[in-house]
Amino acid sequence: MSIFHSSSTQFKRFRGREAGGMTIFTGVMILMLMTLFIFYASRVGILEQRVSANDMRQKIAFHAAEAGISHAKEYFVGINRFVVSEKADLNSNGDDGWMLAGSERWLKCSEYTADFDTETSATEVAHPCRGESSTTRRANSFFYYWDDPDDANDDPYELKLDTESFLSASERVNVRAVLCVLELDFDPTTNGGVPFSGCNDTAGTLNGEQFMVTFLSRGETDCIGAECKAEALIAVPISNFSSLNGPPPSVPLSTKTTFPPGGTAEIVTNPNGGGVGVPLSVWASNNSTCPTDPTEALSSGVAWTTCERHEYFGVDYLPDDLECPTANCSCSRSEAISYTDPSDPDPTLGQDMFWDSDFPCSLFEYYFGIPTSQYQVIKQSAQIVSDCDAFDIDSNGLYWVSGSTCNFGGKQVGTPDHPVIIISAATTTWLNGNTEVWGVLFITDAEDADAELNSAGSNVFYGAIIVDVEINKWSGNLKLVYAESIIERARDGGGSVGELMGGWTDFPKDWR
Repeated sequence: MSIFHSSSTQFKRFRGREAGGMTIFTGVMILMLMTLFIFYASRVGILEQRVSANDMRQKIAFHAAEAGISHAKEYFVGINRFVVSEKADLNSNGDDGWMLAGSERWLKCSEYTADFDTETSATEVAHPCRGESSTTRRANSFFYYWDDPDDANDDPYELKLDTESFLSASERVNVRAVLCVLELDFDPTTNGGVPFSGCNDTAGTLNGEQFMVTFLSRGETDCIGAECKAEALIAVPISNFSSLNGPPPSVPLSTKTTFPPGGTAEIVTNPNGGGVGVPLSVWASNNSTCPTDPTEALSSGVAWTTCERHEYFGVDYLPDDLECPTANCSCSRSEAISYTDPSDPDPTLGQDMFWDSDFPCSLFEYYFGIPTSQYQVIKQSAQIVSDCDAFDIDSNGLYWVSGSTCNFGGKQVGTPDHPVIIISAATTTWLNGNTEVWGVLFITDAEDADAELNSAGSNVFYGAIIVDVEINKWSGNLKLVYAESIIERARDGGGSVGELMGGWTDFPKDWR
């Protein structure tokens, strides 16, 4: 009995040891599995953090590249007049056009010596000409290059933008550019009726041309020294354009209300305004269906004179710069086409004035191609100012004037080479104090139904005036010289740049 009892006790002890071993083994396995789970979760978490961080870096780099594009577009709005000009001293600071020989900021891609198909160095691969994927256009395109003598660390390929104002210390953006000076042929019998026929790289023929610039923006972030952890590449083509979608002014003065000069007015006609060889100086409303009264009293009891160009300039040719070649250019009463004078019992009337019974009730819609109620479409493409105080000889392009008063204040506004289009939506527009304007002045009631035009002093306009408001009072002397070349140049400049539809890409194929 004792032997049996001893064996049973030993067996129970063995079973106890076995159970303890299994418990330890199970515990160890559970700990190992938990360790593996924790390790896996940590790896997944770290990976997700890295992916998230990389994604965030990429987004920041992308936004930096987009910011560079936006900044470049605004920059080109401001320097529109310089982009494809071959002329010197374009403003009062003496700045030259970017195509002027000796001061070029555009170099021909065709004269770039590297082989685009075999180049491998980082500098060559990032060359802006590679941003133009079409080899046909690339051959006649230009790339931006200007080695700033005042900045030894300057990248000559990079547009001179103030990037520090919108980037943090660890972010960078580099914007380069390639230019196509557009060759446009509106002959429907050529190019299948498509106006674009290629890029023009011929010196001496680039002034006043329309252009397309492709911006190549490289945004980078988390930069330490020369190394950055993320980058984004964006290419966006932009072009300059005109906001005037309707016909260009074909007469010196278009007015929907009575024109009542209390002083004098001299108007130099468009020699072909009414057809070839038919001069026209005033286009006025006689449309009884319009809300405003017809201008039947246009020539009654007022003093004004109209004449041809050779009579005004006093020479038998048209001066290249349209400036007066004599001490005093004027419409001679003896050779005038038409004139009115309250003191003259037998005035010459109406020979070059057109009272139109089909006159458009909205000159805004006629010239801009959209209803007056949609004026914001035009306004947002213009340089918006609250008054006319800052207008001067350096002004050019398209302006929209909001506010209570637009007073030109006796200054020269614009130049023959770089005229202006000024749309005044101010409550009161004043022409006064020996003002000289080159371009088109459009006066509208788009923002104030009670807007009006006043005139005093002596003023000279080269181009055209369009009055789509009430004329309140008129005194002094106005000289209005129709200048088709000035009008066309003002329209071509447009004062605006915009993206080309379908041109945006987030990774230029050939530019790395």
